[in-house]
Amino acid sequence: MGQRRGPLESRNVPGLFVQDRIIYRLERILHGTSRLLISSEPILDLVRSRCQKTEASMSDHPHHHGHDHHAEDRWKHNGVRVIKGDQLDDNTAQTPGMYRQAAINHARVGAQKIWAGTVAIEPNAKTGVHHHGPLESVIFVVRGKARMRWGDRLEYVAEAGPGDFIYVPPFVPHQEINADPENVLECVLVRSDNEAVVVNITDVDPVEKPEEVYWVDPIHKHPG
Repeated sequence: MGQRRGPLESRNVPGLFVQDRIIYRLERILHGTSRLLISSEPILDLVRSRCQKTEASMSDHPHHHGHDHHAEDRWKHNGVRVIKGDQLDDNTAQTPGMYRQAAINHARVGAQKIWAGTVAIEPNAKTGVHHHGPLESVIFVVRGKARMRWGDRLEYVAEAGPGDFIYVPPFVPHQEINADPENVLECVLVRSDNEAVVVNITDVDPVEKPEEVYWVDPIHKHPG
């Protein structure tokens, strides 16, 4: 027989050496029992065979865990979802001057707390004034030049380009403008609820010259 591990070493070796641990202990019992009436080898051979079958089945799924394998199928259609860019849904709330398409919402994927989609604005076009009720919005500019106006009279303005993020707090009246005369403005939009909320405002009297506002905080200094 091959060399066996000592009791302390065997006890601390993970499942790969289960056979060695069992046979080692069984050998000590059988070989140390003077009253044994049968040969120990057939018993050891049987144990070796059973251990080999057990270890072979373990090799198909070697990790230790507490989950039920029959429950794993539940993630197939309730886990990660990939929504292709050519399968977006324009059956969502719209604002004149822009084209929204939903990718993630409750109806499509069962989302509980977010709405995500895309928005496109034609060259030199601007949207109607609107807000999104109690929802927070994040806009990521993919391509083009975005000009945002906001306030009760759209008295503030800021611009964003590709790679920039725009944050719109709840209830803030705002207007998106494509500041590029030749190219479509394309953005990704995320909101803090699973359904779209759009409140279009038609009675705004915008100021003629809005004030340009920079994001100024301890990290982002005024460019001047």
